[in-house]
Amino acid sequence: TSLLEAIFVLCAKTGNPIATINRGEQFPSGILNVFNGRPTLESSSTMSISSDQRRLDFGLLNGEITVTKEDGTDNSFGIYDPLRYGLSMSPVLMDATTIPRFNIPEFWKSIALTSKEDEVVSCLQLVVPNLERLALVGASPDATPLVRLKHLSRPVSMSTLGGGVVRLFHLACGLISSADSVCLIEEVEHGLHYSVHSEMWKFICSVANRYNIQVFATTHSLDCLRGLAHASHVTSDVTSRVIRMDRKSGKVSPVMFDEEEFQVAAEEEIEIR
Repeated sequence: TSLLEAIFVLCAKTGNPIATINRGEQFPSGILNVFNGRPTLESSSTMSISSDQRRLDFGLLNGEITVTKEDGTDNSFGIYDPLRYGLSMSPVLMDATTIPRFNIPEFWKSIALTSKEDEVVSCLQLVVPNLERLALVGASPDATPLVRLKHLSRPVSMSTLGGGVVRLFHLACGLISSADSVCLIEEVEHGLHYSVHSEMWKFICSVANRYNIQVFATTHSLDCLRGLAHASHVTSDVTSRVIRMDRKSGKVSPVMFDEEEFQVAAEEEIEIR
């Protein structure tokens, strides 16, 4: 989660990157430690996030976070402040929850009645082959996804088909809406049976290739990595990498596996997580 949020902050196209990291978590005012063994909220600490293009420095003091951008300007907000997310945020960040951080109804407006809608339907058909069409009914942001199935005369709520279908719907909308940008997916296999992991990755790879999308996805699942290995083998014009985060001498370091290496690992059942 921390890694994806760091990428999110660095790639954000909004002029106020601090809004992208404030999750609005509600802590009791007298709390001493957010997590066991961590510094108290009254203490001071610093952190930096950087890439080749930009650098952001964060300072925490008395529950107030100050963000210094690469141009030297400062901006501050409190950890008790309400959640601040807007439609201008980019890239799309999909966490492992049933409620995405991006506004599905707004994204759907640019997808409905276009060829992109067919791609979303094809994604859902990975787990519901008899699904024909879908629509969002109601006012944004509380619109309800409905689907039409071949064997039923009336539409039904998508949620009745299971959390995996809803997860695929969010994944497809977020991915397709990330054209020429970056898409971040936490626990990409969340809610999905291992038998569809390969087909899920084929969909992600094909959409990423067509719409020029850089995808960062996290997983703890070996089945998910095997699915990626198979999808990468059969999908052309897409380059995949597996990066394992190891802790060495108190520091986190990446261990890289190219396509050939993690495909061999998958075939020989070698643990690379």
